[in-house]
Amino acid sequence: MNYSIFTEKWRSKGLFVLMTILSFSTIWGQTLPPDTLAIFKIRDKEALMTTDHLGALYIVERNQITKYPKPLSSKKRVRFSDPQNGEIAHIDAFNPLSVVVLYKPFNIIQIIDNQLNRASANFSPEQLGIMDIQLVSSADQNMIWLYDQSTDRLHRFNTETRRVEFQSQIITKLAGMEVEPNYLVSDMNGVYLNCPERGILVFDFFGNHKKTIPITGLQRFQVKNQNLIFRKDGVLEIHSLERPKQSKVQLPGTDIRRIRLEDNYIFVLTEKSVLVFENPFLNP
Repeated sequence: MNYSIFTEKWRSKGLFVLMTILSFSTIWGQTLPPDTLAIFKIRDKEALMTTDHLGALYIVERNQITKYPKPLSSKKRVRFSDPQNGEIAHIDAFNPLSVVVLYKPFNIIQIIDNQLNRASANFSPEQLGIMDIQLVSSADQNMIWLYDQSTDRLHRFNTETRRVEFQSQIITKLAGMEVEPNYLVSDMNGVYLNCPERGILVFDFFGNHKKTIPITGLQRFQVKNQNLIFRKDGVLEIHSLERPKQSKVQLPGTDIRRIRLEDNYIFVLTEKSVLVFENPFLNP
């Protein structure tokens, strides 16, 4: 998909779609606007939401995960919960067959499969001397990336051998300043560590620093099809990682908590629900 072409026609459509999203809270309990393709109610205003490249939707409420494998055609769902581990702090579904779940405050990591069954026993990297896991991201071939605050490094961890195979240099030295990384994600092309004070540090699969993307102040973002997708100052932006091209849509209101784009659709988390709309960035 080419997100770089974004005509005025689609700018207007994107604005209308997102105004519809924000106006939904004022008509709760009434008929949904016609542009709403699906709605998933939530009980926890601190709920988490993510998606995978197959279009499945994951909603996390405290220690329970609910997955909708085909949210646009069916409300069929599967659930998973393991309360003894504490509350879920993060879920990463980059690999739908090996979803990574991080529990706090005990730094417990759990891997579940596409049916939300346990794919491996719980483990804690503290057994390997990685003492303060703040961020985790899924990768291919039984690998996950961890950011450890105590060592201030990224570690590539093999979930089968339970060994650290590669690690980065000290993040503060790479950034050239004191930073507090707050988000980590990977894709087929690299690993992306967000440092709001400095930008997004990009690494290869061996933990070598490749470049820094000078976009500051972000809380989270999505990397998809060589595009960086994020929300900042009330604007949804898509930046190409290969070319100096970008597209933007103004986001009126403040009720949007998270946004995910998956091909034809946009998933939006608010305090009361997850709403699904057409992707306003599609080519006409």
